[in-house]
Amino acid sequence: MISGFTGLTEAFMLNKGFIVERMKSVYSSCGNETAELYAFIEGSSLWKFFPFEDHIFFYDLDVKIRKSADGMSNLHSISRSWVDARFKIPKWRRYKVPNIVTVGYSSGGFDREMISLVSKHPPYGVGGEKHSMFLVDISERIFYSAGIEKTSATAVTGGAVASVTISPGRVNPSNRAYHLINELVSCMQ
Repeated sequence: MISGFTGLTEAFMLNKGFIVERMKSVYSSCGNETAELYAFIEGSSLWKFFPFEDHIFFYDLDVKIRKSADGMSNLHSISRSWVDARFKIPKWRRYKVPNIVTVGYSSGGFDREMISLVSKHPPYGVGGEKHSMFLVDISERIFYSAGIEKTSATAVTGGAVASVTISPGRVNPSNRAYHLINELVSCMQ
């Protein structure tokens, strides 16, 4: 079942225009790991105003040492550190912002602690990087994540208050990843 998911994911990502590499060695200051699949694409959203890089790391969590909240968090830290090392410019000065996505998959489900870990939007911090985590339960054909990020704005003019909430799918890197993983899991049906 796992090898079928890896093959399906590889074909799906290639079809979406990603460069895909199997058994990607990820060496960083946080440790070393091997992603079963690594996918990369660069582009821009809103014409050429927001250049981006999407780095998506797929890890088989049925490997015992990885299948815990700490294990998933460690995989994500390694992935983030590896991508960050590619940039010579400090995070706070970056115009092109990498989107780092760690996807853990398993055929045996996940415990509450793991689901809780991926269900929180990470703090944005200084900027220069967006990142998120997903869990894909292959046998149940479902995924867990922090969901869609919404952006709110409120204005007061002449005593009237106007408020709007949007969730940009292509501009927001986390939403772009959410829609991509949602579509991938839908292909498993």
